[in-house]
Amino acid sequence: MEIKIQQKMMSINSMHFSECKSNKKEVINMFIVKDEQSPQCPTGIHDAVLQSIEKRQHDSYGEYLLLAFAVDASNGEDAEQFEVTCACSVSLSANSKLRRVINSLLGRELSQDEAKAGFDVEKLIGSTCKVIVASVEGKEGNIYARVASVLPS
Repeated sequence: MEIKIQQKMMSINSMHFSECKSNKKEVINMFIVKDEQSPQCPTGIHDAVLQSIEKRQHDSYGEYLLLAFAVDASNGEDAEQFEVTCACSVSLSANSKLRRVINSLLGRELSQDEAKAGFDVEKLIGSTCKVIVASVEGKEGNIYARVASVLPS
């Protein structure tokens, strides 16, 4: 499956998605996929690898991408792997979240010509980076981990 994103003139400044539940997994506030029985990824800066990109549709906000990162949260003794997600609109405008993520994963700025021609984001799967993991409170008061920002490795 190829996910090719082309730059659009209109971008969405902020996106918020409501809570969805299925099979004991929760998607909260567009950022988090957390198995209720798994330990939470600790907050902070961690090494990560982009492991998957899934195109999704939201009833109110339209199409978006859910990027899943395998996060290495080793504390020096015990190696722990977590999956933490980040949702982005499909816009490749200069100030979009997706463009900032792509720039971090590439380690360079995506050129305007590349953005206009369309960029296959799936080529980035397997790319290493650092992620800033933050905690966010869900509607029911539960605390969840989310990718707040993606940095070059």
